[in-house]
Formats: sequence, C-alpha cells, structure tokens
Amino acid sequence: MPLAWEIGGILERGLQNVHVTLRHEKEIVIFVPLFEYATMTQTAPDHRSDFFDFQTLDTRWMDNDAYGHMNNVVHYSLIDTAVTNWQRARGFFDLTDVQFFVVESGCKYLAQAAYPDTIHLGLCVTHIGRTSWRYDVGLFRNDDDRAFALGFFAQVQVDAKTQRPTPMGALVLDHLKSVQRR
Repeated sequence: MPLAWEIGGILERGLQNVHVTLRHEKEIVIFVPLFEYATMTQTAPDHRSDFFDFQTLDTRWMDNDAYGHMNNVVHYSLIDTAVTNWQRARGFFDLTDVQFFVVESGCKYLAQAAYPDTIHLGLCVTHIGRTSWRYDVGLFRNDDDRAFALGFFAQVQVDAKTQRPTPMGALVLDHLKSVQRR
C-alpha cells in the first residue's frame, strides 16, 4: 500500500480531514479544512487563556519583510520551534524506538507583528488519537491578550525501524494529555 494512502487513512480516522484521490493515476492527498473548529464566519479560540504552555521568543530585524511586518515563513518557524522545544523538554527526542512525522500544518493570520516585538507562543493539544495528535499554537504579540496568528501542527508517531504508525506509549500520551484543550 503506498505511503500517501497509509497516511491518508491514518488522518482520515484520526483527524477526519483528509481525502485521498487519484489524479492522472497518481494518489493525491487533500487536507481540509484548515481549522476544523472554526469556519470563515466563526471565531477560533484566540485568547491567551485558550492555551496552556507558553514560550517567549524575540523577533529579529531579518524577520520583517518588504512591507515592514513579520514574513509569513517566520510564523511557521515559530510554530515549529514552539512544538520542538516543548517536545525536547519532555524527552520526546530521547526516545529511540519511535519518530514523529509532521503530516499537516497551517496558520491563520489575524493581525501583524514585526521587529522588535516579543512573541509569546501558547501551545495546547486539541486532538489525541491512537497514533496521531494535533497541537494548536497561538502567537501573541508583546502583552496582547488576543493572538495575531493561530497555527496548528499534526503529527503521527511511527516505529523508527519500519516507519509504520505505532500506538503512543504512556510517556508521550501523558504529556499530550497534560496540555489538552477539552
């Protein structure tokens, strides 16, 4: 079975937002929608109180684009850094028998940030399946209570040797539950 089909099947069961289709005899994986808890007319959770674990990172002059605000690629870097720092602090990278694959990520932009702002990254888990889960990350500018961007990051745990999805162990599951938004 091709990897795209396997990952599509995992996410379809776990996150319920993946479709696999054939186009020109090649499998295509389609992810929809960006935020499963909010449509374009609904409001997603965007207050500091909606998130549990916070990290602070400073912006840099090079983070600004030609328009004088933070470039969109920096948002993704901050989201990735928040998740990676959180996982490292809890021993995820010390596990040698499993690996974590990012299978979906996204960002919704609500306002601007720029150098020399200080960015506070709030993290929570909004979905836990058997082999996959989803982090939501709120990006907050300086002392603002409302996020200027909302990102997400979905991962699947796989066996390090076979690269096949494998159920989470107690260490990973307990840490994920400690920051789960219900």
